[in-house]
Amino acid sequence: MSFQDKLKLAVIPLLHTFTCPSPLSTSYPIISIAVQNNETLATYLTYFEACEEEHARARHQERMQRARAGGKARALPKQGGQRISREWLSGLSSQDAQSRFHLRADEIFEMLDALDIEEDILTRSRYKFSGLEALCLMLACFRSSGELSQLAMLYNRSPSTISEIVNYIVLYIDERWWHLLEFDHAHLLSPENLVAYASAIHHAGAPLEGKWQRQAYSGYKHYHALKFQAIMLPNGLFGHLFGPYESCHHDPFLLSESQIVDKCAEYATRPGTNDHTPAEQRFLQIFGDPAYGVSHQVVCPFGSENRTEEQTEWNATMLNVRIEVEHGFGLVLNTWPFLNSFWKMRVYGSPVGAYYRVGVLFTNILNCLRPNQVSQRFDLEPPLLKEYLYD
Repeated sequence: MSFQDKLKLAVIPLLHTFTCPSPLSTSYPIISIAVQNNETLATYLTYFEACEEEHARARHQERMQRARAGGKARALPKQGGQRISREWLSGLSSQDAQSRFHLRADEIFEMLDALDIEEDILTRSRYKFSGLEALCLMLACFRSSGELSQLAMLYNRSPSTISEIVNYIVLYIDERWWHLLEFDHAHLLSPENLVAYASAIHHAGAPLEGKWQRQAYSGYKHYHALKFQAIMLPNGLFGHLFGPYESCHHDPFLLSESQIVDKCAEYATRPGTNDHTPAEQRFLQIFGDPAYGVSHQVVCPFGSENRTEEQTEWNATMLNVRIEVEHGFGLVLNTWPFLNSFWKMRVYGSPVGAYYRVGVLFTNILNCLRPNQVSQRFDLEPPLLKEYLYD
C-alpha cells in the first residue's frame, strides 16, 4: 500500500485540521488532512517520518548520480592517505607532526600514556581503533577548522568514522579528567600554590599582593550560545572551568552556581592564618570583572563614576598585568581552530561543552610540555605533565 493510500485511511473529516507539504517532492500538491485523536495523528506522523527518510535517501542517490555524471553536485573527496600507526608517526619530522597535530611524535606518545587511553577501542558502530590513532585523529580534528572529508583523504578513514571516534575520545577524556578543571584545592589550587601565584602576579607589576586571576569566558556567544567561567593562573594553566550554561545567564549567575566564592573562603587562605586573622591578611583574592563585585574573595577594577586619580592609576597597573592573562584565553581558540568553527556545531546536537572543556584541558597539557606566553610573562613554570595528570 502506498503512502498516500495509508494516509487516506487515517483521515477523519471535520475535526482538528492542519496542512503540511508532501515530503516526497516539492512538485507534489499540499496535502490537507483532519485527525480525530492522538492515535490517528501518531499514525500520520509515523508515515510522514518514514516518507521523509525515503525522500532523503532519494535525494542523496540523485546527488551521487549527478556527481558521477559530472553534474554540478559537489563530489566528496576520495578516501585515502595513511592509517595512523606508531611506526608512521615516528617517521614524521617534528615540523610535519606539529603541523598536523600541534605536537611532536614523542609528545604525543607521552600524552597518550599520561591520559590513560585504552590500547584498543571499539566504537558503537563496531569501528576498531588503536588508542594512538584515536588520539591523533582527535588532535587532527581540533587542529583544523576544515571538513572531515579532508582528514579522510589524509588518514584513510571515512568522515563518519572520524566523527564517531572523535566524539568517543572527547567524551572519554572529559569524563576521565574532569576533576583537573574543578577547584583542585589539594594540588593545583593548594594554599601553598596560591601564595606562589599571588607572589608571581605581584612581581609582574600588580599593585597589591594576594591577587590571582579570574575571568568569565563566554566563547563565541552569537553562535555557540554557551558561557563558561574560568580561572586563569599565572603559570599559564586554567585552574578552574565551570559550565557550560546558555549565554542568556549573566556572569553573577555563573559565579553563584559555581560556588567559587565559598570555595575560596574555605581554601584560598594564607598558610598560618585562622578565623581570628583579619580578613585582609587571611584571604587571597581573585581579580575579576566589575560584574562580580568586591568581597573578601573577589576584587575588581574601580568603576568610572567618581573615580580618583589614584584609583585610575591602580586600574591601569592591573590592566597591564591582566592583558597577558587574557592571552591565555585566546590560546585555546588559536591552538584548536575546530572550537571556533561554529558552523559545524549544534548546541544540544553535538557535545559542544565537552569539546571546549577538552580543548582547555589539552591547552593545559600543551603548556606542561611547552610553557606558553602567560607562564613566561609571569616567570612561573607549570607542573610536569605526569604531575598535572593525576588521579
